[in-house]
Amino acid sequence: MASVRYEISRSTAYDDIKKVSADIDMSDDGPAQEEEQISQASVLASLQHHFDIACATGDIKSMTQLVTAIDRAKKWSAPCQTTASPFA
Repeated sequence: MASVRYEISRSTAYDDIKKVSADIDMSDDGPAQEEEQISQASVLASLQHHFDIACATGDIKSMTQLVTAIDRAKKWSAPCQTTASPFA
C-alpha cells in the first residue's frame, strides 16, 4: 500500500516500515513515572494568549468563553481531590 501510495519500490517501503517500527519500539511512549503539577499561572497564561488571539480576530463568542474560563481558573487553587463520579 505504501509503495503504491507514495510511488516507491516495495523493498524501499518495507525498509522504511522496519525503520519506523524500530523507532516506535525504542521510544518511551508510556506514562511518566512522575507527572508534574499543573500550575495556575501557566493555565492563565495560555488562556490569556487565546483571549488575545480572539480579540485580534474579533471572535466575540470565543472571547466570552475565554473570560468565563479565566474566571474559573482564577478561582482554582489546587487539583481537585474529590471524585467526579455520581456513585461515589
